[in-house]
Amino acid sequence: MGARKKVQKISEYVILVCPLCKKGTKAHVDIENCPQSYVCPKCKQEIRKPVSECCVICAFSKNQRPCPRTLYAQAKVRNLEIRNV
Repeated sequence: MGARKKVQKISEYVILVCPLCKKGTKAHVDIENCPQSYVCPKCKQEIRKPVSECCVICAFSKNQRPCPRTLYAQAKVRNLEIRNV
């Protein structure tokens, strides 16, 4: 039996939670784009990323997961196979 290949799964969608009204919004994301702001569809406020985070996905995602760009970079460093889910 051979060794199992390690895989990094990168989702195409993420749920962003507005820090003001706490409404979750499903957003499409890709590796090339790290959004710096988004407009909440419920309260219509523009939400900007905090200074300490790389983008709004890292700051306001429901599961507190890093953005696809960060996951991709980490997978390349650790030599993992990348799969979009």
